[in-house]
Amino acid sequence: MKFDPFIGNRLFNRAVFGANPADKAMPYLDQLQSMAQEHYNPYIEQGQRVGQNLESAYGNMAANPADFINQLMGQYNPSEGFKMKQDMMGKAMRNTSAAGGYLGTEADNIRQAQLVQGLLGEDMQNWLSNVLGVQGQGLAGQQGMYSLGYDANQHLTDALGTVLGSKADLSFAGQRQKNQWKSDLLKGGVGALGGYLGLGGFGMGTQGALGGLGNAMGLYDNASKNYNPNQYFNRG
Repeated sequence: MKFDPFIGNRLFNRAVFGANPADKAMPYLDQLQSMAQEHYNPYIEQGQRVGQNLESAYGNMAANPADFINQLMGQYNPSEGFKMKQDMMGKAMRNTSAAGGYLGTEADNIRQAQLVQGLLGEDMQNWLSNVLGVQGQGLAGQQGMYSLGYDANQHLTDALGTVLGSKADLSFAGQRQKNQWKSDLLKGGVGALGGYLGLGGFGMGTQGALGGLGNAMGLYDNASKNYNPNQYFNRG
């Protein structure tokens, strides 16, 4: 076997100092992981915050709807439109009562109270509808942000899973390549050493290595397959 003195060096340098593609790729995968978290985390955190608000709002409405309405109506104040209608219609009703001669009577007072009650009920209903409408828009907006946060969490999970899967594949491939380099180094080193020492078949197992070593030193008789140390020392 002809020995190439550069084979061993090349194999050794590649095994010990050679660049591992997996190691080269890892920093970029780490950057992808950081970039994905930086991009998606604000939406996820926003979704978590509004999720707490939604849970509280829906919980209050579902637990006791009457208490929920009463809490809202506790903030009601008659509108300017109600006051204007009350004045206009009240004056018209008093004029009618005066013309009929029953202004100030019990019947007139009942009609006045009914007028105010009707106007107030209408105003309160309009106010409540407006408040619930605004609340509904707010809840819908928060629901959208919550959904956006949920989607961002799913996308981040998928992205991190892909990155981690790539890392695992590269780590496996990198270790397999290192093992192959070590194997190449061992085979190249053994073959080169055998060629250098004149050990025929050194790379073909213990039997071949011992046979090659015996042939090189003259301590092994291939014909009889018996160990003959005197053959070496009796040579002239």
